Amino acid sequence: MKQLGLGFMQYAQDYDERLPVGPLYVAVPAHFGQGWSSAIFPYVKSSQAYKCPSDSTVATSPKVPLSYGYNINIAYAINSIPGPVGKLAGFNATAKTVMMSEFMGSTAEVSKPGTCQDGTGNGSSDTWVWNQEDCSGADGSTGGAVQYATGYMGNRNSGYAYTDRNDNVTPIPGRHFSGANYLMVDGHVKWFMGSSVSSGWNALASTDAQDANAPNGLPCAQGTEGSPYAVTMSTR
Repeated sequence: MKQLGLGFMQYAQDYDERLPVGPLYVAVPAHFGQGWSSAIFPYVKSSQAYKCPSDSTVATSPKVPLSYGYNINIAYAINSIPGPVGKLAGFNATAKTVMMSEFMGSTAEVSKPGTCQDGTGNGSSDTWVWNQEDCSGADGSTGGAVQYATGYMGNRNSGYAYTDRNDNVTPIPGRHFSGANYLMVDGHVKWFMGSSVSSGWNALASTDAQDANAPNGLPCAQGTEGSPYAVTMSTR
């Protein structure tokens, strides 16, 4: 995970201090972060870095298991849920914002640039929500088997569950001693129990509690200056 973090940092150095955001899905319009795995591959240089040794996911070559998922809030922004659209200057506290969390059941051809989300109506797959694939297929679909390997984040054990959307995907217990590793936007990696990580869309204010001021009733993560969660999916 640390190796992937270094890949993201090198990518940002070459792209005007901006993290991968993926192609524009014109129907929204918005970016969803698709293709992140192949975007950083020239810097990572090894497909083995994308797989956690504890991930039992099996992939068929040329795809490899992809044990980590990208935080959609980094790339996504619409009027009701503003975000940095990848720009590092748009983050309030890079050490408090999660960039990647652990997944299971995801695969990707990480050495092939992503090509999905071309504005033709694709976007209903897991990839559209979780951004875990390189999107080399027509819509990046993984067959619906993708799960967070973190346990419930943000204490969301019902309703909106543990993520930024109510997609009825059941999490498995945390991959490592009931917790999981998380990569922060500043590049450091740390282990947390899911109950210490706030999930949801971007907060509207850095001091917001989880779900405070949630636009359109959508679940929002705690702001980076809020409490009681140690880290958050919010960029603000």
